[in-house]
Amino acid sequence: MSSPAFTTTAFPTIRSIDAERELASARTRGHAAGYAEGIRRAEQESAVRELARQSAADAQRARDGELLAHGRAVLAAATSALHARVVETIESVESALAVASLELAEAVLGSELSRGETSARTALVRALGQDDARFAVSIRLHPNDLEVLRASDSDDVGVPLVADTALRPGDAIVELPVGYLDVQIASALERARAALVGSSR
Repeated sequence: MSSPAFTTTAFPTIRSIDAERELASARTRGHAAGYAEGIRRAEQESAVRELARQSAADAQRARDGELLAHGRAVLAAATSALHARVVETIESVESALAVASLELAEAVLGSELSRGETSARTALVRALGQDDARFAVSIRLHPNDLEVLRASDSDDVGVPLVADTALRPGDAIVELPVGYLDVQIASALERARAALVGSSR
């Protein structure tokens, strides 16, 4: 006798239409749920990246602002220091120019006043040109200037002219009833020097 052979019998799967629909619907819902979850996670990751980018940009702007403020402060300090140095230099130059100008004027005047006639007439004109000269009691002049004026008949000015050896050629002092007017070249130059040097400070 021969052994019986076993064979597989395939039984047809019986599916109902409702089960098929339910399976298709479940697949669709699963796919949609997975897709939605992927989108949600992608949006979360994008939001995290955007927040990190924004934080980095804010931090960079803050650093840039600090650098700009520091640069402005350094520039302002440098400008202020330069301005102070320039002003100091200009004041120094102005003062030196004023002194040099007065020294030159004094030398030129000294040269001009060394000529007897010029010296004498200039001294007398300056003395008589003073506001209070009409009250003069006398006018003191260097002896050489007085001699030149007398020699040229220019000494008749309605006020006595008196020789004074303490004066330099070209200088004069107008004596008043009370006090005197200093018409000396050196005094005028000293007043001018004080005014110029004082105004340049």
